Amino acid sequence: MPDLTASSGLRIGFLALCALFILLSALDGRREGLGRKSFGVIALIGGVLAGYFGADFWGALAGKFLPYPPPALKVVGGFGGFLIFSLGFSLIGMLVFRPTRKVKDPELKRMVGIGGAIAGLVLGALSVLLLLIMVRIAGHFGESFIRGYGPALEQNSQSEEAVDIPPQTELALDSLAWIVRLNRSLEGLPGEGAIAAIDPVPDKTYRVMDKTVRVLSDPVALERMANQPQTRQLLDEPVVQQMLQDEEIAALAREQDIHGLMSHPRVMALAQDPELAALLETYQLEAALDAALDGPPSPPVPASGASPSGTPSTAPGDQSARPQPPLIIIEPVEGS
Repeated sequence: MPDLTASSGLRIGFLALCALFILLSALDGRREGLGRKSFGVIALIGGVLAGYFGADFWGALAGKFLPYPPPALKVVGGFGGFLIFSLGFSLIGMLVFRPTRKVKDPELKRMVGIGGAIAGLVLGALSVLLLLIMVRIAGHFGESFIRGYGPALEQNSQSEEAVDIPPQTELALDSLAWIVRLNRSLEGLPGEGAIAAIDPVPDKTYRVMDKTVRVLSDPVALERMANQPQTRQLLDEPVVQQMLQDEEIAALAREQDIHGLMSHPRVMALAQDPELAALLETYQLEAALDAALDGPPSPPVPASGASPSGTPSTAPGDQSARPQPPLIIIEPVEGS
């Protein structure tokens, strides 16, 4: 399992790079001038707002070109809206305003340079703030994933019949572990509460995601959740049954073709089914996850060390007797 411990050296190095970036942004602002850097600040703030509040609009627009379900389109649309707005406004600023060196009047040139340096300082600070929020989001989700599937990956590496993990997957996991370490190293910084307050991801989402990964990585908990009445009601829906019994979807799942799964007509129909949407609105996901994770206690082990059926038994704390979570390997798919 990757090392997820916090590191003071990693923290100091990251903060030093952030300080250097802000300084370079201020120097660049002095060179580019007040007008260009002011438009850069507007582009960054406006891009974040356009991506966050306009995700549905941009997602619907992206749906005309990408055959993905609405939730995936909303994410794509949010990033697309941010890029379109921020790049567009930055380009406008570069076309409309001249850099400092082209201002002829000496006094005006000095004012434009100083103003540009201040705007560059603000832009650099806002960029670092955005980076810290992104590290926080990726760190929380990454830690949930690694803690859920890390034991299975470690067991696979020690097995005589280990599944070969592609280099791209190992690189992705190592990068994710590095982000998790960075996020944990940055805990306790001054202003941490402000960063948490403006984090667009609610605390409940982090909590539910962590529990979801824990359930998915534990076959026993997953079976408990599947046997709950409200889960059975969802699984018994005709559209869900048709998808589960579709051989083509099963083949795509085995091949881990994410693009193929998301664009499959039945998956699209499932995401847009009104009856299923109504059931999902009443589905108590976190309560179901809690029930699956807590579960009923295991029956007591006979003193003789054998189960009632006569088969050998293990102690409740023996992790080797528990079913191991499946090993998930994500590979790039050609054409996706």
